[in-house]
Amino acid sequence: MTTDQNNFRSWYVDILDKLYPHREAGFAIMMIAIPLLERYLRQKARLQVQAPLNQPFYDELIRLFPVLTDLEKAKQFWQVFRNGLLHEVTMSPQDRKGNQMPAGSLSHDIPEISVLPDGTFFVHPVDFAKRVIKIIEDDFAIFAGNTSATKLPRVKQHAPGIESSTTIILSTSSNP
Repeated sequence: MTTDQNNFRSWYVDILDKLYPHREAGFAIMMIAIPLLERYLRQKARLQVQAPLNQPFYDELIRLFPVLTDLEKAKQFWQVFRNGLLHEVTMSPQDRKGNQMPAGSLSHDIPEISVLPDGTFFVHPVDFAKRVIKIIEDDFAIFAGNTSATKLPRVKQHAPGIESSTTIILSTSSNP
């Protein structure tokens, strides 16, 4: 296993494993899983960090989560969960233009992602996160790839002679 894979497991997978048993941790689980998925999808679609999301991004999201049956539903899902949780720590009721979005909820009582006939989204945070982790681990080279301007972080000693287990900084430079 590479350093990047070890870090991924230590920083994300192992932490998520500790959160899964706590039903009240759904928001925290999603707030970890969604950025991981976004990095993977951006790498897969060959998008730079600040580039707007494109058709290949959403096509891959739909391929990975077929319940998001079309471009509109995929965009709505992303707006409700990704933009809502990461910008407002709640589900987004509307997009930037003020268009109403379907309701979004977290539930431990439904499978991975469910879409009701009225468009309402339900996401099982644990199932969703486990699926995202599996996707990334099965295709880690894409996740770690070099499409993004931001390389995966590395652990470095803060100062020579200080144990890295007590004082570390995260660096995104290419120097190990």
